[in-house]
Amino acid sequence: PVPNPQSTASMTSRSARVSKRFSLGASLCLRSAIIGLLALASAASAADWHVSKGPNEVGPGENVAITVDGKIVARLIYGEGQQKPFVAVYDEQGRAITNAGIDKTGKPVGIEPHQRGIFIGWKVIESDLGRLDPSVQGTGYKGTHSDTWSMMNGTTQELAEIEKMATNDDSASIVARVEWRAGTKDSAGSNLLLTETRRIRVYKPAGALAQVDMTSDLMPARNLRLGADVQHAGVHMRVDASVY
Repeated sequence: PVPNPQSTASMTSRSARVSKRFSLGASLCLRSAIIGLLALASAASAADWHVSKGPNEVGPGENVAITVDGKIVARLIYGEGQQKPFVAVYDEQGRAITNAGIDKTGKPVGIEPHQRGIFIGWKVIESDLGRLDPSVQGTGYKGTHSDTWSMMNGTTQELAEIEKMATNDDSASIVARVEWRAGTKDSAGSNLLLTETRRIRVYKPAGALAQVDMTSDLMPARNLRLGADVQHAGVHMRVDASVY
């Protein structure tokens, strides 16, 4: 086994697709694979799907809420008071099974408050706007680099636009544009690192489970190097402390 396996990628003008699968059964045991997928709870065969945008009812900022048969299933939470956009997931009783990170007053809660719901980020993003200190070994990760994992060095993920909200007979979907920005600007006044197109779909496969798919397409605005150990890179999910 490798103590700290690394996850690195270099990006120039080409886009990249990042996705992961999370399956969550009745016993709340987690196993990971590929393609952003989260199995949630049993759904009725005749489902009424609804998607709506509005103020976040469970904390700061805004949200796009997805319900089925009047019950909350998932929210895309973002906006003022939130570190980054993330997907919160709920059980059949409407209880959050993912970490909220902060409560309604903005106070940090849960384990690793910067890890919220289903999210994407890298602890190290190097570019002309900042780099990792080469003298630091292991997982110290000090330097002027951008950081969309812990949101250090002034780095931000800003939801710029909800591009699509839709439902049909068996699913609801959201498409959002998210801008990743560094804490410093170049000589032209830009701090844009990349633009993410985040696609979220909630549906009921094979009449058994309701599931949430999340896929992110990343388009770099400058030459980038994304890196960190695998515990601090890519698409992850942080469950609520009550699930442990």
